[in-house]
Amino acid sequence: MQIPFDPGLKGWDALSLYRKATGRADTVSGRHYANLLRLHETVRGELWSAEAWIEVGKGHLWRGELEHASRAFVQALLIGISDPDSLYLLGCVHVERGELEQAEKALSQLAGAMPDHVPAQLLLARVLVRLGRKGVAGEPLLKAALADPSSAE
Repeated sequence: MQIPFDPGLKGWDALSLYRKATGRADTVSGRHYANLLRLHETVRGELWSAEAWIEVGKGHLWRGELEHASRAFVQALLIGISDPDSLYLLGCVHVERGELEQAEKALSQLAGAMPDHVPAQLLLARVLVRLGRKGVAGEPLLKAALADPSSAE
């Protein structure tokens, strides 16, 4: 299948175009998306790294622009980097928006991959409590305590 692509598109628009072309709601693979970014960089001379998207997202989050923050953090994740800030900050956005199930999913993914990421473990525990699952909230709290025993939280 030939997927139309305008190298002038930003990543979120490219993802939407991909979804429309394929008729599928799922995401593109990290490799395909990384290729689109390299093409964009080559044609436009712009470098869009995951770190840049994280910083853009932090700015939106700071201003309370949660939808834009969410899109920026998803951009960072689509690039396929292993920066834990992407998942953690996306989890924060979901918590702010009251999307606790999505927050749990993002934070659980990060907490599973990086058990020593104390902020993710603590936020995951809070989310689990808010979801009424106090019984399982103890596990991330224990992991946080083991990772940083000096933390007052």
